[in-house]
Amino acid sequence: MSGCHYPSPPPQEQDRRYQHKVSLVVRYFMIPCNICLILLATSTLGFAVLLFLNNYKPPHFTPAQTPDGCRGMLCGFGAVCERDLTDPAKAECVCKRVECPSLVAPVCGSDSSTYTNECELEKAQCNTQRRIKVLRKGPCSLKDPCTETVCGSDGKDYRNECELHQHACKNQKNIRVQYQGPCDPCKDSENSVNTMCRVEALTRQPLLFGLPESCPPGRSTQADAERWSNARRSVSSTPVCLVEQLSAHCSCNPIECDGTYKPVCGKDGHTYINDCVRRKTECLSKSLIPIKHPGPCDLSIPSPCLDKVCDHGAVCVVKNNEPVCECPEACPQTPDPVCGSDGHSYGSPCEMRAMGCALQRTIHIQHKGPCGE
Repeated sequence: MSGCHYPSPPPQEQDRRYQHKVSLVVRYFMIPCNICLILLATSTLGFAVLLFLNNYKPPHFTPAQTPDGCRGMLCGFGAVCERDLTDPAKAECVCKRVECPSLVAPVCGSDSSTYTNECELEKAQCNTQRRIKVLRKGPCSLKDPCTETVCGSDGKDYRNECELHQHACKNQKNIRVQYQGPCDPCKDSENSVNTMCRVEALTRQPLLFGLPESCPPGRSTQADAERWSNARRSVSSTPVCLVEQLSAHCSCNPIECDGTYKPVCGKDGHTYINDCVRRKTECLSKSLIPIKHPGPCDLSIPSPCLDKVCDHGAVCVVKNNEPVCECPEACPQTPDPVCGSDGHSYGSPCEMRAMGCALQRTIHIQHKGPCGE
């Protein structure tokens, strides 16, 4: 039994059928893909157009600026402008948040305050919002005691206060500073026939003035002569004749007496600032007061500092006849930085010892140079 036989279509029919199948593929596959390509191109073009429009600016376009609170704000005394983190339109002047070095190099500010170093002074200037200048290196209240001549209570000049204390300590005498400057400011002034130098008692400044006129003959009254006749017999310093308002009279205020400090010790046990004052006292008391010895009467008394012990570099000084321990007042301005055993840097070993004295504790040199090195 033979099966069914389907005759093969002619070649033309086969070509037609193939073309039909291809058209189906194009219809259901290629056409949608073309649409995708068209849509993709359109989308890309649209994106580009939108991007262009978004970035396009007219020729005279000025973008809106964010409000800046620091614009036009001026801060003084080292402060800087700082914007508010939540609102840039708000700002305020604040001091820089800086840590000053631990270097101890004190300076004196124009506000009469002492600062550890210049950085601390600048911080205080910003915090107080007022101008503070550096007046000088070193603490405000300290003066260098070793730069000016002083007059000692023994009536002698010393080149400086240090030399006076050294002399007093070496000789175990109670010598203190009587005056700043020489004992006799007129020492270098030359007296002439017509002028005389006198020390002004309050300011201790040398004053030059003309000598008073001599009393004309016969101007002294008989009463004046009788009044001082007994004193002239027993007192070496007699009153002098002065002319005041055209009237001559005897006075116990000789013109030579002034503020010169040349003490003498009288046999009455009193110290006189100079021999003229002793003679004036003789005149006023109408009694003889011989000189026991030059200088004050109490130099033989041992210094109150003899048994006083001062620690941590302090030195003993006499104030109101009482021994007091005081720290050195000033250090030479010679840079020689050292690192102290307390971890702080000091401008010099002297400044380190001064700080130890002020704190009353021992500070020794750890090493030369600042502590950070």
